Amino acid sequence: MSDWEVLQASARGSVHVRDGTPPQDAVAWWPGPDAGAGDGWVHRAAEVVVAVSDGVGSRDCFRSDRGSYLAAMLACAMGADLLRTGVPADELAGRLMADVAARWRTAVQGDLAEQPVTADERAGVSAGWSDGDPVLAYAATLLVAVATPTALALVQLGDGDVLLVDDGGRVGCPMPADPSSVAGSTSSLARADAAAVARTALVDAGAVAAALLATDGYGNAFADPDWQGEVGRDVCEQLVHDGPTAVRERLDSWVGDAAAVGGDDATLAILWRAEM
Repeated sequence: MSDWEVLQASARGSVHVRDGTPPQDAVAWWPGPDAGAGDGWVHRAAEVVVAVSDGVGSRDCFRSDRGSYLAAMLACAMGADLLRTGVPADELAGRLMADVAARWRTAVQGDLAEQPVTADERAGVSAGWSDGDPVLAYAATLLVAVATPTALALVQLGDGDVLLVDDGGRVGCPMPADPSSVAGSTSSLARADAAAVARTALVDAGAVAAALLATDGYGNAFADPDWQGEVGRDVCEQLVHDGPTAVRERLDSWVGDAAAVGGDDATLAILWRAEM
């Protein structure tokens, strides 16, 4: 039997800093004072939910920072609700994605009603945007992990990375590639079929020492295209040998370096299985 600890950090990309644009990454977790509040720690909780979202970087997605915030908060809160109601582990990922896709679209439509698109916002969009779905302005990807003492339910919509490290230091990527990720494009919650195109996985918690959720801004900063194995092993080794407090103190530097080098926002969330 084991509990989970969560460590997370996020950094604004150097391109966003240069251009004066807001960060588009968002991260939330449960339990805590509020989903997404606090210092990034969950101390020895038997059940946790972590959600990471990345606003799509396109001129037509000019409110994607708000879209990613809504996505992370809704996914985290709704994952907690599913755990409270005792939904079976093999139904968690599918139920969560369906609920989040519907609730996110409703929340975005409510935000649009309260704050209609302005002339300044329209000035930067591509021709024909006004004929499309205005929800596109909020487009965001989503990574979610719902962890219990016995299972880890995973959801991925769009790009980013989900890594699992076992006790032997072996690193796996449980999610298949996004077939929509072509020439820089990716799936997002703005798609009407978002729930259908999301990828899900269910793994035995006992086979996982650590799980990493990272936005593409983190992974894209590495020169080595096969960075996942080295990073996953390194993080797990540091957690074992140095402890989560030391690793948490290093996280800001890790994501800060990635955001500075790659230019995009970088977010990394780590779930570590802490033995009782």
